[in-house]
Amino acid sequence: MKIVVNGQPHEVDKGTHLLALLQRLGTGEKGVAIAIGGRVIARANWCTYILAPDEEVTIIRATCGG
Repeated sequence: MKIVVNGQPHEVDKGTHLLALLQRLGTGEKGVAIAIGGRVIARANWCTYILAPDEEVTIIRATCGG
């Protein structure tokens, strides 16, 4: 199924949850926030939030420095 991650199209299996998406993308969990359609999803819900077709996911990584 097709989803959009940070503006780029991605294919994932039906039933994929947010934590599995992060693992598939090779993105660690530390310092990361995830929003779906502009709404932040609590970290506690990452393994239960199942992605829907055409969903727009934004993954934000905190960085240090300046």
